[in-house]
Amino acid sequence: MKKQIFLCTLTLAALLSGCIPSLYPIYTDEVLTFEERLLGDWQGDDNTWTFQRGKGQSYQLLLTDTDEGSTEVYATHLVKLGPYYFLDFYPDRELTSRCEFSLMPMIPCHSFARLDWDEARQPQITMFDYDWLENLVENRQIRIRHERSTDGTIVLTASPEEMQKFLLKYAEEKEAMSETLTLVRTK
Repeated sequence: MKKQIFLCTLTLAALLSGCIPSLYPIYTDEVLTFEERLLGDWQGDDNTWTFQRGKGQSYQLLLTDTDEGSTEVYATHLVKLGPYYFLDFYPDRELTSRCEFSLMPMIPCHSFARLDWDEARQPQITMFDYDWLENLVENRQIRIRHERSTDGTIVLTASPEEMQKFLLKYAEEKEAMSETLTLVRTK
């Protein structure tokens, strides 16, 4: 039981340190797209990414930690904004049961990443950097709607349309991005 609570806390900390949480999705019907080439099994550094066809224009992403064997499931949407592609990840709480016991409710939120394709047609996923956003907010250099939780975590509360403008504005800014993960097809 203690191990499960520790893993839940560790997972939440890793999630918040590496990506930007958003209360609302980055997509609207007009910008949703679907790429068949994303379907299948892909190997990342320490995990396997399995993209399956979801409902409508969505994917079901099974993200499996290869060391632990644990799997998280996300409803994932592909968005095309101008020349850029972005992924919107939303945890499927019914299919992800890593936290069987917790004293605090965890509110699921969206996270997002830029998606590019390398010369070998392998997906490259780059998360936006949380520390970069926090620096902009603290220095009052950004005006996107957000809230701070009691622990100080920034959660974006902008509408999908505002999020789209945000993504387009910073899509090319290297400081806004964390490391890029190139996925290699396994199936």
